[in-house]
Amino acid sequence: MDRDPHGLRRLFYRPDGPAATTLRALAGSGEAGLGLDPVGVSFAFGEIDATDRAWIQGIRRVPRGHRLSGEPGAWRVEPAPPPTGSGVGSLERRLLAALDSVVGRGKRVALALSGGLDSALLLALLAGTFRSSMPAIYVLAPRLAGDAAYDESEAAARLVRSFDLKPIVIEASEQDFLLGLPACIAQAETPLFNAHPVAKHLLFEQLAGDEIDVVITGDGADQVFAGAPSEIYLPIVGALAAASGVALSCPFLDEAVIALAAPSAPDPRKSALREAARGKLPDALVDAPKVPRLAPAIDLARFVDLPRFERLAASLDRPLGLDDARSRTQWTTLSLACEAMGLVV
Repeated sequence: MDRDPHGLRRLFYRPDGPAATTLRALAGSGEAGLGLDPVGVSFAFGEIDATDRAWIQGIRRVPRGHRLSGEPGAWRVEPAPPPTGSGVGSLERRLLAALDSVVGRGKRVALALSGGLDSALLLALLAGTFRSSMPAIYVLAPRLAGDAAYDESEAAARLVRSFDLKPIVIEASEQDFLLGLPACIAQAETPLFNAHPVAKHLLFEQLAGDEIDVVITGDGADQVFAGAPSEIYLPIVGALAAASGVALSCPFLDEAVIALAAPSAPDPRKSALREAARGKLPDALVDAPKVPRLAPAIDLARFVDLPRFERLAASLDRPLGLDDARSRTQWTTLSLACEAMGLVV
């Protein structure tokens, strides 16, 4: 069983037990009184960079780009063969080939457009080459107080209209984020340190409701070209899409694109993307610096169960802090994850 180079698809195992693509399948196979793994929880909380330990005791994560072989009690984890890189030509040509594999194939396809360069480049390529079979273009508008810059929907919708296309704007209020949080955690099977993945959950649920078969996203460009960490985000995206029933297409994670980028050192500016986008998108967008954005704080009071949080903290032998938005998100989502997995702590 192989795991892809950037970990979009998950793979877990118990050293003395079975393997599975979901934590839920393995959590149910453990002994009574299954607990929390402090190292795995720290990873989910965004406090450490890497570990093979899941947040549930006794479960291991196969690292991205690795293969699991053998059998329970004698599992072997080793590097998987690298992508074959069968594509030829420039980045633009390889992205077009990846898009061609899903567009105009008898399925209902959508493009999820954010305010950044990655998905904007895909929009430009689609509008220039696949006009007759143009996917629907969805823009999520997170209407959250606290950081107006987090909502990039106005700029994204304006860009769509500049191609004489019509965006489908999905407005998501704080109430939508709060209502969607438990389902997001259950589907992602992990605690979070920020509510940003809830935006993906809400978008995928809307796409499923609109009977979209495949969604194209710009996910993976930061990992492939800039060397950004992947385990803390891409597996969550993959899990949320799978739970919605909408197939996920990430052209930047196409094997030919990965093979093109692999020989070069990580480039935080993603110069290759900027070069491919030059002349297709406004210069202001092409030259804009990369600005990572986390969701602003939302009011999680309805989920706070202080006695439960205290038990969780005690089981992890770490102090309970609820003084800032990040901490409140961590403990709240850990509690929700335990509930979703049937862990009694």
